[in-house]
Amino acid sequence: MNFDKKFISIINTLFSIQQAHITANGKISEPFKVERGVRQGDLLSSLLYIIAFNPLLIALQQRIRGIYISNQAFKLAAYADDLTVGISSTTDWYNLIDTINKYKKASNAKINKHKTVLVPLTENVRRIQLRDAEHLQVHNTNEPLTILGYETDTTGTSAKSSWPKLTKKIKKNCFMN
Repeated sequence: MNFDKKFISIINTLFSIQQAHITANGKISEPFKVERGVRQGDLLSSLLYIIAFNPLLIALQQRIRGIYISNQAFKLAAYADDLTVGISSTTDWYNLIDTINKYKKASNAKINKHKTVLVPLTENVRRIQLRDAEHLQVHNTNEPLTILGYETDTTGTSAKSSWPKLTKKIKKNCFMN
């Protein structure tokens, strides 16, 4: 990404002398040196993640056609470390896999295959055997789909039964109960 050496030095300084403790059964361990990564919840960690994640988003925008809805292409949506990609062809699929593999190699990132779900939107897509998809979950179209805590079906219709639970969760998180 061609960052200035001074910028890299500052980031290394901020994160090179990290220590952590483990709390287990109410007892706190002795401190130990953190060799990799950043502390969860650290103000800079999310910004650094965005800087590292953005090249993948740019590459995907350039390499896939997406799904056309009312003459508008939906290619991707990202929120924090969640990514939703709309693909409409096997070419898009191969470009997606190729781009992700290049990104993983360049960034040492990992894709959590247990959390990755393929959502086929048409019968034709359900019948296609996609290369490198054998270890991924395929969404059962008879069941609701949860995206960012919001329950919907494959047509985009919300499940009314999810609203009370979602409203309660929002109120709890906003200290409104």
